[in-house]
Amino acid sequence: ASSQSDVNRAEAAAQASLQPASVRNSADPRAQVKSVAELQKLADQGNADAQWQMAVRYHDGEGVPQNDTQAMLWFQLAAEQGNVAAQSALGSYYWAGRGVPEDLSKAYMWSEIALAGGDQNSKARLEGLASRMTRSQISAARQKAEEWIQSHSAPKTASK
Repeated sequence: ASSQSDVNRAEAAAQASLQPASVRNSADPRAQVKSVAELQKLADQGNADAQWQMAVRYHDGEGVPQNDTQAMLWFQLAAEQGNVAAQSALGSYYWAGRGVPEDLSKAYMWSEIALAGGDQNSKARLEGLASRMTRSQISAARQKAEEWIQSHSAPKTASK
């Protein structure tokens, strides 16, 4: 079992991934800082990067009132499209119960998905979560993560 300080360190690492610099340093020129109205329009059209940026804005209260519930909604939309940073954020939000009720199984699932996508912050979060979950809960969450990864990694241009 992990100590409380390990859990705190894991959560701090998870929160570090939400810093606005990660948005501003994006290599995608379309991802440059835009007005909230511009971001909202792109996000509503399904642009995953804009959805991520809207989530971070609501997380930070930057240009909009700070609102964890709204942040969570935008993180969810971006995560479903494969945004690894949003997947990591979902793990963190579900663990902390930010904007949603605490759900360790969903936190574990999204953290597992984010780790598979290369997010190293999720590794520490998974360790902290595992210390609070039963083996069967961990197994079920891993199974759901694997199913999500399989269903979202199918070639998008495959013909039948």
